[in-house]
Amino acid sequence: MSERSATSGQLSPLRARGRGPGVGGQGRTRGCRLGFSFLVLLLLLLSAFCLLPTAGFAEEIIFLHDGRTIRAEKVEIIGDRVRIERPSETIELPRSDVLSIHPISPPQVSPNSPAPSEVYRDMTPQMVDKIRREIQDQSEPSGRRQQ
Repeated sequence: MSERSATSGQLSPLRARGRGPGVGGQGRTRGCRLGFSFLVLLLLLLSAFCLLPTAGFAEEIIFLHDGRTIRAEKVEIIGDRVRIERPSETIELPRSDVLSIHPISPPQVSPNSPAPSEVYRDMTPQMVDKIRREIQDQSEPSGRRQQ
């Protein structure tokens, strides 16, 4: 279909609405591809940004004299005050209210400890045998046992 109708000399209905092929036959496909690529890139950046705050922060736990505990991302001691930074708030307490501050580290696996699959390797056959024995004991009449 040409841009102008042969009989009236007007633009075709598709071209008049901007949906027909443009100069060079490219139409809107190039712009749509760029828009889609931009959207995908934006979504990837947003998801990476959302995961960023959880990575790399050393957490600490603060024990107070009254028995409460506070988990913090960052703790600063400024003179006689303790500033506790959490994801949603910052708390300042008198230093005299704080009993101790301890870093929280993730559990460490000993290099010499066996893998869980090795520890529980024989557990399944043992449990199956035990259950079979219990079922057999329940199904036999009392007083008689097969040997």
